[in-house]
Amino acid sequence: MRNKIRDIIIRQIDNGYIAQVGCAELFFATINELAKELERYTLAPGEVEKEYIRKYRPYDLLPEQPLTPSMPAGGQAERR
Repeated sequence: MRNKIRDIIIRQIDNGYIAQVGCAELFFATINELAKELERYTLAPGEVEKEYIRKYRPYDLLPEQPLTPSMPAGGQAERR
């Protein structure tokens, strides 16, 4: 598990804040939300990253599925 803190860049926008952590960007509506998450991240970066990956990118953790699982081999749909 990664315990090194990634580079963090914070930008204020009209309706909140965007925190860029490594290659990920996260939106926070208030400075208090941002501060709370930054504190959690600095205390346990590996755990927080793992949590965010599971919460926001679950498709990356699933095995690859065919686009059309009901399509038989050869690409022809079954006629009835």
